[in-house]
Amino acid sequence: MISLQFIIVILNFVVTIFVLRYTTKQKMKKRSQKSIGFFHPFANDCGGGERVLWYSVLSLQKNEPELEIVIYTVSDVSKEDILKKVHDRFGITIKESNLKFIRIKYGILISAKLYPRFTLIGQSLGGMLLGVVSVILYPVDLFFDSTGHAFTFPIAKLLGIKKVGCYVHYPTISTDMLSRVQKQSNLYNNSGLVAKSKIFSTLKLVYYKLFALCYRFTGKFADLVITNGTWTQNHIIQLWGSDDKRPIRKIYPPCDTIFKKLAPETIENSNNEKSNSENSNNENPNVSDGGSNDKKDTTKIINEHNDEKKKKKKKKKLCILFLLVNLDQKKITSCKESFEKMLNQYNGDKIPILVCVGSCRNREDEQRIELLKKLVLEKKLQDSIQFRVNVSYQELLNWLQRAIAGLHTMRDEHFGICVVEYMANKVIPIAHNSAGPKLDIVTPFKCKPTGFLAETCEQYCNCILKVLQMNDTQRKELTKNAYNSIQRFENQEYIKEFNQLISELF
Repeated sequence: MISLQFIIVILNFVVTIFVLRYTTKQKMKKRSQKSIGFFHPFANDCGGGERVLWYSVLSLQKNEPELEIVIYTVSDVSKEDILKKVHDRFGITIKESNLKFIRIKYGILISAKLYPRFTLIGQSLGGMLLGVVSVILYPVDLFFDSTGHAFTFPIAKLLGIKKVGCYVHYPTISTDMLSRVQKQSNLYNNSGLVAKSKIFSTLKLVYYKLFALCYRFTGKFADLVITNGTWTQNHIIQLWGSDDKRPIRKIYPPCDTIFKKLAPETIENSNNEKSNSENSNNENPNVSDGGSNDKKDTTKIINEHNDEKKKKKKKKKLCILFLLVNLDQKKITSCKESFEKMLNQYNGDKIPILVCVGSCRNREDEQRIELLKKLVLEKKLQDSIQFRVNVSYQELLNWLQRAIAGLHTMRDEHFGICVVEYMANKVIPIAHNSAGPKLDIVTPFKCKPTGFLAETCEQYCNCILKVLQMNDTQRKELTKNAYNSIQRFENQEYIKEFNQLISELF
């Protein structure tokens, strides 16, 4: 009886797939125009992944004007508003004429919050279901995943899609992740509870290995695989394999490498505004409305405070920048600790200040920033460490052009666009000695250095001290070489290379 039920279930599945495949092919026959569909559920966001998406669309509109471009998205924002946001954020104009948005529901299926445990398989299966809906709603000639949902590949092929391509920002699972679980290391993909237990670590390792096998299987269905850098390319070759029929390609993500020189008065005005706001925020809390003695004491305190500030003003301030990208408690704490350690060792005549600039995505980010602000106050570092949150693009540029160095502390970042932004604004990068920054960005150019790499708190401290001890000529020489080295990441390079690879599939 059980075997009969099993056979009925299998037959139902086969019939359903056959019907869906037939329906898909019939829809395709009715359209003469060639089409490409980008599976990008959160197309309305404006992060690094969306930058790649919209420059891909721009590349196709420039070089394949007759091609119909479809975006599968869960966003309910209008086409006009999405394209306006793209223009405001990335400075590019996307035509509406050959662009179509297919709205898919149930975006919650790929949200990490829905899967507090078994997140990898949960999001992958959720993405697969969204892929089914996407293809059924609007089948295309080339299904292109630009968000890392590899489990959509076999589904697309099964439902009659001719070609499947993808741009991989980072592998869903990697040998590094397996190694950390095996070594019982307490890091971002391995909680302390699991790391401390041999049994939990063994079970998680089995789960990861089974998932890696599934991931390898799905990768075989891609006809075109593009990776964003050397680190990702090496991992994908390990996981999916590479041969002459289907080599694993590499195209660096599009980056804004043009130095936007601001007028001196623009930067100065920004500095003055900041100084005024700091003065208003640093009023002495001991001010009293009491008698004349209190007023005299208060006046004395304020005068002493002002004298101290005047002395400090005479010293030149050297700004060290830290861009708040994908906020993580460990990253920012590591940055703060390295800077604090450097302050204890630095004895120069200039005043170094660490400025953390960026945006908060949600309430969790805001809580992290508040916690760090309290920590800075407890350590009495408020004169040396500042936070500039949710600033305008103009103010961000102001800070970039005031800074002499920029910190990056994320381990195994697949590429590292913020490091390129430092170099484009002639800021000396001090980046984490791993993945993208190590293999692709902060590499020697014409046999000369382009920045510094560090891993431990001690190494970051030493790198910051080296930058502070450089004279202006040495800094200019290093930043000039770094700036010249990043032209390979220029937007137009991506547009040209992406179109060349896509044209091979049509």
